[in-house]
Amino acid sequence: MVALIFAIGSVTASIFLFYAVAGLNLEVLVLSPLCGLVGLKTDGVGTTYYGGKIADISERYADDCYGDNAIIPSRCNVFVKPRIPFTVENTTCPFSAPNICSSAAVAMDIGLVDFNDDFGLNLVNNERVKYRQRITCAVLD
Repeated sequence: MVALIFAIGSVTASIFLFYAVAGLNLEVLVLSPLCGLVGLKTDGVGTTYYGGKIADISERYADDCYGDNAIIPSRCNVFVKPRIPFTVENTTCPFSAPNICSSAAVAMDIGLVDFNDDFGLNLVNNERVKYRQRITCAVLD
């Protein structure tokens, strides 16, 4: 009996919810001048007002937090490690035909990155994840 009353109540609530949502004018959200890609809205003269603010803030944040500063400001302590060190070394052409490269290649390696130690996740020891990325770049003829 309880299950039947619950089922009838759920169907009734669904029907009334459908009419409540269908009766609203939702076109305002779709056609809002405040929605869209960042930086494409202009003030009529061609100046972006929202994208410019984001560009200013992100440029200052990048200079403060990702530059070669010895002291990192406190606002940069979002991650456990604000920078993950990597190594850069000259290497040979990564392709099987070495004459395709016009110069020596460069390999960048971050080594093993631990998600607990480097990103601040609290995974159990048997579920810990370590990640390594090595990228080799070369200029082609």
